[in-house]
Amino acid sequence: MGWLLPILSGLMTSDLQDAIKRAKRSAALALAIAVLGLTAYVFLMLAAFIKLAETRGNLDAALILAVGTLVAGGLLCGAMGVAGAIARRKAARRHADYRSQIAVAMSALPLVLRSKPLMIAAAIGALVFLGTRDANDAD
Repeated sequence: MGWLLPILSGLMTSDLQDAIKRAKRSAALALAIAVLGLTAYVFLMLAAFIKLAETRGNLDAALILAVGTLVAGGLLCGAMGVAGAIARRKAARRHADYRSQIAVAMSALPLVLRSKPLMIAAAIGALVFLGTRDANDAD
């Protein structure tokens, strides 16, 4: 059984390194998207201001754009609040499911601990389960 520990630690290390590389790549891509999106937004607001200023004047154009941006920000905050509430509800449901699974496992624990072959099979099953879980299940 002692030979299994170095193999498992090597697998976990390589998985961790791959996850770090993916996170760095995703962060760089998100930063590039954010910069390009912000640039597009600034030029869109500038173009809208110039177009509105031609017909309504500078002060009215600035006020119209400010109110429009404020309304869009309010809508975005509301949408984020709804999305957060949905995520919290899903997390609470998932944690309740995990608690019930743990309760079932704990009730079978005395039986498993009495038999060495069952204990080894349970350990292998747990390792297989943890190794095959999706990244979305870990949240």
